[in-house]
Amino acid sequence: MKAGRLGGDYLPIFLVRRSDVELRLGRPDQAGADADRGLSILQASEQAGAFSSTLGHAYLALGRALHAQGKPGEARTAFRSAAEHLQSTLGPDHSDTRNALQLAESEPAEHIASR
Repeated sequence: MKAGRLGGDYLPIFLVRRSDVELRLGRPDQAGADADRGLSILQASEQAGAFSSTLGHAYLALGRALHAQGKPGEARTAFRSAAEHLQSTLGPDHSDTRNALQLAESEPAEHIASR
């Protein structure tokens, strides 16, 4: 990747997936850092205003990490962004879309498990 060869497109996807693993291992700070980094890379490569399921999943991972860090307001904002992207790309009936919508509307004290 550093040499400009193939593979760079996969980095944000790997970071988002690693974020989920780190969260399951009880490492919310590392999970948040990876989700945020993956999201930043994706945002830089996407056309402004375009919807993407990949961006939606990155926002969902970030929201979970933020919630685990005790930042429910920021988490709900990330979940709302996830829901918007996922609804526009996967549809309103997709399980990830429904999950993001549910998490965006959840109360701060509710437990958010990685799904």
